[in-house]
Amino acid sequence: MKNFKTDFSLMKILNIILISIISILIIMSTIALIALHWNLSRLEISFTPEGFNYYLFSFSQYKALFTGTIAVCAAYFGLQRVKVSEIANREKAKQDYFNEWRTVLQIRLSEIEKNNPIMFREIIRLRHSLYNILHEKKFNISNENDLNELLDNNIQTLIPTFEMNNKKYIKIGGVYRDVNHSYSFDSFRFVFWSMIETGYDNLNNDLKQYYITNMPNNRTISLIDYNAALNM
Repeated sequence: MKNFKTDFSLMKILNIILISIISILIIMSTIALIALHWNLSRLEISFTPEGFNYYLFSFSQYKALFTGTIAVCAAYFGLQRVKVSEIANREKAKQDYFNEWRTVLQIRLSEIEKNNPIMFREIIRLRHSLYNILHEKKFNISNENDLNELLDNNIQTLIPTFEMNNKKYIKIGGVYRDVNHSYSFDSFRFVFWSMIETGYDNLNNDLKQYYITNMPNNRTISLIDYNAALNM
């Protein structure tokens, strides 16, 4: 993706240069045509083969200018065709990879659906957005900033919903054994790792900390009540 951005920037610069050259050449060619016809209008040119030949011959003094203008315009439009073809090929490759990525994600989601139906539904709804962000990063979460960017834009506000709609959360009554306990985090982590290819060393810890921080603040934390609910 970085190479694509570099190539795109170079293409953009080349486009600007070509457009500038084309604009100058078109202006010069227009001036040349006006000057040529102005001079010809002052001569008596008959509508005969000789007169037509003279008319065409008059253009020869600007031959290099007109040829250069046509050549540069052709080069510009050729470059645009290459650009469109390049983008189309990259989009096709991106879509093909999305189909593979989606298949892997779907398999993992199906394994957590029973206990986390809302998480299953919402991640399916967000998968295009998640894919586009991860595609930009080549499916590598290299630091905490990358992690926060991905989660802030898509997952953060959904974490309380994921947690409170977990089947075990509902069964236990929403009681937690300690401040780092979560009913839905393990399922989310399981799905999360199917979305990416590589992560940094402390990713699991940062991911859990992020998840715990964004769970409901008013949850009941009591080991005694938790054990009692668990044994009911």
